[in-house]
Amino acid sequence: MTSVPAGRAAPGCRGVGTSLAAALLLVIGAACSRTPTTTTMVPAVRVLDILEPSRDARLLRATDVAFERDSRISLFVPAASAGLFLLEGTGAGAHYRASFIPDAPRAWGRVQLVREVEVESGKHQTFPLRVDLTSGMPDVPSVVREVLKPRMPVGIYPALPRTTAVDTRPFRVPAGAVLAFDVAAHAPGPRPRLFPVARIVVVEGTRRQLAWRARLPGWIQGWHPDRVSLAQYAGRTIRLRFMSHVGPEASDAGMLSLFGEPVVLAPEPRPTPPLNVVLVSMDTLRARGVGVLGAERPTTPTLDAFAGEGTLFENAFSTAAFTLPGHMSMLTGLWFRTHDVITPSSLLGAEHRTLAEAMRAAGYATAAFTSGAWIMPWTGFRRGFDAYNELAPGGYMTSQPGGIPYEAFTRGLAWLRANADRPCFVFLHSYMVHSPYPAPPPYDHLFDPLPVGAPDAERFRLRYEQTVRYADDQIRALLEGLDALGIAGRTLVLITADHGEQFGEHGGMEHTYDVHDEVAHIPMLMRLPGAIPAGRHVTEPVSLADVVPTILDVTGVPPIHGVDGASLLPLATGTATQLARAGVFTEAASAVGVDHTDLVAVRTRTHTCIHDERGDRLECYDRRTDPWERTSLSPEDGSPERRGAEAVLAQFRASMPPPGAPRPTPPAEGTPPEAPTSAAPPIDPERRQQLRALGYVE
Repeated sequence: MTSVPAGRAAPGCRGVGTSLAAALLLVIGAACSRTPTTTTMVPAVRVLDILEPSRDARLLRATDVAFERDSRISLFVPAASAGLFLLEGTGAGAHYRASFIPDAPRAWGRVQLVREVEVESGKHQTFPLRVDLTSGMPDVPSVVREVLKPRMPVGIYPALPRTTAVDTRPFRVPAGAVLAFDVAAHAPGPRPRLFPVARIVVVEGTRRQLAWRARLPGWIQGWHPDRVSLAQYAGRTIRLRFMSHVGPEASDAGMLSLFGEPVVLAPEPRPTPPLNVVLVSMDTLRARGVGVLGAERPTTPTLDAFAGEGTLFENAFSTAAFTLPGHMSMLTGLWFRTHDVITPSSLLGAEHRTLAEAMRAAGYATAAFTSGAWIMPWTGFRRGFDAYNELAPGGYMTSQPGGIPYEAFTRGLAWLRANADRPCFVFLHSYMVHSPYPAPPPYDHLFDPLPVGAPDAERFRLRYEQTVRYADDQIRALLEGLDALGIAGRTLVLITADHGEQFGEHGGMEHTYDVHDEVAHIPMLMRLPGAIPAGRHVTEPVSLADVVPTILDVTGVPPIHGVDGASLLPLATGTATQLARAGVFTEAASAVGVDHTDLVAVRTRTHTCIHDERGDRLECYDRRTDPWERTSLSPEDGSPERRGAEAVLAQFRASMPPPGAPRPTPPAEGTPPEAPTSAAPPIDPERRQQLRALGYVE
């Protein structure tokens, strides 16, 4: 991309490196970390909030656009049909005709039909077509007819004008303002030799001045960050015009310049540099796989040392037994049955706010770098993140000795460096220790070999802990990256997991369908030098739902009302030894095909009680003498602590229906009883393949 801005920040540095520990540091440029400053750039105007209305039916406003699953909210995108439509035909030489054209595309007149088809084994080709809708259903030219199959889905796009522009409403430019944005070239398929031109123009009365211009290579699709100074307009009222211009061939190809998440930043003097937040989720990392929490093998030297630099919560438990609901609790502060996000078709209710939404509203730059699969953006995870990046779960798998730096961590560090003058919240998620436990060499030969004939469960546990050891080195590289950026001393780092893993302790393997300790008990550690005491161990039971209120409390961001979790800051600093609640809760379905959670556990300070809806069974454990919940207490045990745990569990079960169960939702006042509700999209083939790689789909 070649750009000629009117003004911009100094260019960044690039780094190179080879070793695992050094690679993350040099990806972000260890030698060019910025000098700390007490001037912080904060959002003054969010462009998406001040766009002028548009009457162009060919464009959609404020729409999420992803390139290789890296998404931004774009100012405008080509309007596509509400869904794909089908071309129908039978036999060789048949005329393929659209079986259905939505009403909106009909108003466009001429459109693009786009389909990527496999013309040979492993070889794909994109066929964009300009067709006229004014004469009814379109016929498809013979060149495509030869490779199309009956009832093949085809995308529909509007034929775009050569110049597209959107304006903002007038706003007053603060002193020292900078416009930050991402830019991308949109096309239904790669287009060599075509360059859409993106422009940003400052409009002041009748005066127009070019502020920024770039030619975007049509064959490189992806978001590219940039900035342009608005300092020369300080104190003046202007409008911004975002323009896309393409030549005739690019227009025929449906190309368009896109602008993602533009925001006007202004300097805000502060007595200290901004506080950053890095939330790390190591999917499937169970507590007893961590050295400081009882691992039998030396699996986590980095996490053990990290615990000595901050606070370790020895009794942290997930709200759920698998990825989707566990992470939803982590990012909303809600019990599983409160948010009720249990399947890909579940949607987080609009009445609930996410951690990212709260941080963004407080002026933080927000980004998520996840491993996709169950972290499905449409369920609610996307909400509040300026940048949302999904990476394939197997992206870290390699036969290279020592492995490779985990991509989510490298991208997260690069994003932190690019936003070094802003307070940042970044969420990093990894399936590194998830089955199939892909430890690369030499990690796959660590620890003493098992004896011949060892049970399968022990063989799987060894592979799991070898993978945990590999993941621990990746965490070390991430922490060293924060040091290299010069921000470790002012960054809250919270490391946790969404659930654990079982290896036959209670008869099962992996997770999802159990709520005993090996699945529910997770690591939770946090560090903030000078604010969080070093080496402190907290024994009070805490929950994944506590992450949100804790981060908001530490950063001083206004709390989210109505969350189920509690801030752990008083426990971490020692101003309190207990929380004002009776216990924490974990829920799961007992088997495949059960449409709601029929297992629910409570953990109090002394006991665990688990209710199994099948047969209305109840089992309890005294964790003071049986921390791994191996021997259920006899029914004759009537200690006050056990009776108290049973009462807490009964009250929780009666509070609302379990996740997945029907629950009454009276319509809002004035809403027709049959008013339609938003629906989740179907799982696309790529995400289905991700789930298959993790063992969830046959």
